[in-house]
Amino acid sequence: MKKISYLFVLLVLISSCSLNKPTDNSLDNSTTPTSTPETSVADEVLDDYYLNESIKQNDSTKCDNIIDKVKNKECKEILLSLAIMIEAVEQLSDSKCDNITIERYRNSCKQDVESEKNKMEEEKNEESKRLMEAEEISRILEEANQKQDLSLCDNLSDKNQKDVCYYNVIVQESIKKQDSSVCEQLQNETYKQACKDNYEFSRS
Repeated sequence: MKKISYLFVLLVLISSCSLNKPTDNSLDNSTTPTSTPETSVADEVLDDYYLNESIKQNDSTKCDNIIDKVKNKECKEILLSLAIMIEAVEQLSDSKCDNITIERYRNSCKQDVESEKNKMEEEKNEESKRLMEAEEISRILEEANQKQDLSLCDNLSDKNQKDVCYYNVIVQESIKKQDSSVCEQLQNETYKQACKDNYEFSRS
């Protein structure tokens, strides 16, 4: 009877050990190697360096040194976008900006083209204004000289232009009246002396 009881206890212990034994699956899981990243931190730093240098030097060939596929593509797209932007602004063609794939660069391109158009329009208006002013000045000088009318010179806003206008009228008057004292009307000493010299030259 004691022998039977001993065998029973032994079987229970064996069964218990069998249940606690780890399965093959648990062993496989504990030894499964973890995946390693495709690029290291050092690679990322170098990729960033080549990206910055490519843009700084405007050299797309340097993009080929970038191993990260996303950054490599981004590098080339940025340089292409910048090239299109320059061409679009030079040609004042906002339609060329539509060829830019990066939205922010595309929007910036159109803004730059619009800004350049406005700038050129302002310069054109300023030049037109200067030409009109020059024509008006020339007209006043000619009319004042022909009519021998000093009052017309007062229509000129620039002091130097007024002095020239006064000189042209007065020097002709001094010659016409054969009187150098007429030159005394000129306040500008340089023009006053020139008027007298001109008068003397006309008498010789």
